[in-house]
Amino acid sequence: MKNIIGPQGFVSNGPQDGTNYLFIPELKAPDNLPFALIVDGNGKITSAPISSSSTSGSFVGTFSGSLINPQFDLDTWVPKLSFTTGGTCTYLHRTGTYYRIGKLVTAFFDIQLSSKDSVTGSAYIVDLPYTSSNGILTSIAGVVSIGTFHNMATGPSSVVGIGGSIGMNSISASIHGIRSSQADFEQLTDANFTNTSKIAGMITYLTDQLD
Repeated sequence: MKNIIGPQGFVSNGPQDGTNYLFIPELKAPDNLPFALIVDGNGKITSAPISSSSTSGSFVGTFSGSLINPQFDLDTWVPKLSFTTGGTCTYLHRTGTYYRIGKLVTAFFDIQLSSKDSVTGSAYIVDLPYTSSNGILTSIAGVVSIGTFHNMATGPSSVVGIGGSIGMNSISASIHGIRSSQADFEQLTDANFTNTSKIAGMITYLTDQLD
């Protein structure tokens, strides 16, 4: 058992384990006990019920270490640009972070190619940190927002705007764009990318996963 003391909203170090606890007595776990938000050394956030008493704005409790389903999550992921068929892209760099609050996931990505190899077909960002929801009433579970793109193909395949979407029950988001030669918003293909293309943005979607 870990005894922890602190005023409401106070963040303190845990008992010699490098963990931080944020005490919010007004928030209740399913059994109506107050709970703490727990932030580990890697920035991952979970929540735990605490048997407690509260006097004069101070929060005194015992943390049993038994977590309820995490409602908050913050971590890194490795984004991947993929195409329908062909080879495997290599990267100058690719980084990703994400956070989840309940069923809402926001995954940030920054990808720059060093080679697109012999890929062909439609473009996707794959290996998302959570599978998208299968229980929503629309045709998509989320959207792709592109903050910046560079070194895309020129000529008839020149892209003037990029976005995308993620379907239901998927870990892949399709990449769409508007080309300079037409006004339709269509899925991008290998023809729109060069060996040094860069895209960065975020994917916001719903998931059914709570673990």
